[in-house]
Amino acid sequence: MTTPPDPAILLGGTTPHPAASPTEQALLDWAEANPIDRPRLTMDGTGQRYRAFPPDTDKERSYTRVTTFAEALDDTAGLTVWRHRLLAKGLATLTDELQACTDDRQRDAVVAKALHIAGEKLKADLGTAFHLAMEHAVMGTGNRPPAPYHLDVEATLAALEGAGIEPVVELCESQLWNPTFSLVGTADVLARGPWGERLRVCDYKTGSRIERNGHAIQMAVYANATHRFTGDGWEEVPPLDGEAGYIIHTPSGSGTCTIYEVGLALGDYLANMAAGVREVRKDAAVKKLFTHVNMATAHQASDEIAAAMAAVDEIATTVASNTGRMVDPYEATPEPPAATEAPDGTSWLVERVRTLAAANAEAKGHLARRWPEGCPTVPPWSEAQMLALGEVLAPLEVAVGIEAPFPPLGSVFAPLADEAAPSAAPADEAPVPPGMWQVDDEPGLIDHDLATAIEERFAALDGERKALAATWARDAKAGSRPWAITRDDLTPRVLAISAAILAALTAFWDSDGAADCDLLTRAALSLAIGEDVQPGWRTGAVLGALTIDQARRLDEMAVAFSVDQHTAAEVGAKALALAA
Repeated sequence: MTTPPDPAILLGGTTPHPAASPTEQALLDWAEANPIDRPRLTMDGTGQRYRAFPPDTDKERSYTRVTTFAEALDDTAGLTVWRHRLLAKGLATLTDELQACTDDRQRDAVVAKALHIAGEKLKADLGTAFHLAMEHAVMGTGNRPPAPYHLDVEATLAALEGAGIEPVVELCESQLWNPTFSLVGTADVLARGPWGERLRVCDYKTGSRIERNGHAIQMAVYANATHRFTGDGWEEVPPLDGEAGYIIHTPSGSGTCTIYEVGLALGDYLANMAAGVREVRKDAAVKKLFTHVNMATAHQASDEIAAAMAAVDEIATTVASNTGRMVDPYEATPEPPAATEAPDGTSWLVERVRTLAAANAEAKGHLARRWPEGCPTVPPWSEAQMLALGEVLAPLEVAVGIEAPFPPLGSVFAPLADEAAPSAAPADEAPVPPGMWQVDDEPGLIDHDLATAIEERFAALDGERKALAATWARDAKAGSRPWAITRDDLTPRVLAISAAILAALTAFWDSDGAADCDLLTRAALSLAIGEDVQPGWRTGAVLGALTIDQARRLDEMAVAFSVDQHTAAEVGAKALALAA
């Protein structure tokens, strides 16, 4: 019988590194054998925060690392998928250990070991070794790293000399304290140069690309530091230049170096934004603003929602006798008619608004918040605006249980009147759920390598999974929330949704095929969005309406489903509840 791993046993240092090539291992061995003794602050039990007596008090406390702080604005979708691939690769070699686990603590240890085996920290370890090699070079110890990494050092030294950047030896790898954000971090280089008397912050980067936002934040935080740790306490740092710094980019093993000047005004702005994001995440007062929404029960609304409801009340009660025209009390003069005003149907829409507002307070609030963008609060409405308002009203009526009357003949809604009247709205024809429309889908930087990888994995799925994915895609398109990875207008949100769908098709598929996969996906979706996916909500449409954060939560649950007992139990219980 295989013994489960002891979570208390460390995975080991850099020797040997299971994912390293022979040349990479040679560099790691060299770094382990040639350390430089520098004073360092201790870390807390999590290994993520420094413990120190700050310069301004005599009470020891914990400090967030600058690198952790700078990650607050990162889009981690690509990183998450990359870690998932590594986890799958590592777990493939640890199946016996995984099956022998009896609790989550042991499973966590197997996951950590799997990521280590697959090389999660390899690039970071190689970067640390390069930092050490540059310290030796700047200090003139004559201790050089093995080939081919000595070429990285030579290229970097030549680039620094060519740019007139002169590292201050005693300030290399300084642990700095920033009082503005109460952060501690290690600045690679503080340097003199032709720009003036103040020292500039320089940062070594060895990855294949530069994370511009995060790096700008780091450098701005360091440039506003006031003290550095010496081993005997804190001392003031020389005046630092807050205008600019330098990224020294030496891709590992490339033998090349490029230096980028970074304007720190943007870095300061982004740092303040990151601080705000972190504050919101931990602010209990903000969390209290979010409560569970039950469409069957009216709750006390906030002042903002109450104001929105009042606006809907105004719409529902100020109707003229024959045309359905409403009076807006906030406008000095009525809005001019739209270019393509609908012939009829206005009174019908007004009646639907009035009925909904009278039936359910929460539905009224949802209507106020989801009022179509660009649609006036008073008629006349254009044909497109009337159709948009009808799309907003329909799902709310389904949720509340109101059967809308047939539209008048001759209106823009007339085609609906030719259909047979159903006894009840078919469950599989309900649109996207309330609270999940109007998703902002702003363009952004796309990891095209990741997009290609996801597209290839979709293409490699078996026929049954492809059929289920195609069904979901059709539902999403019908709900005006397409998520196909091959879209020309691919956005970060659609990419995150596609990754989550791929993870769901992989993790939730069992011997019962599409039915169970769809049910488990709906259960995980319920947990991801924070409300039960109702029987009338099509799976594909709900998937297409996810935000980036919701898609990532779905992705994480799918990946954890097969390796984490708690997640599997949570999703399974929700699936049973939905199926009941």
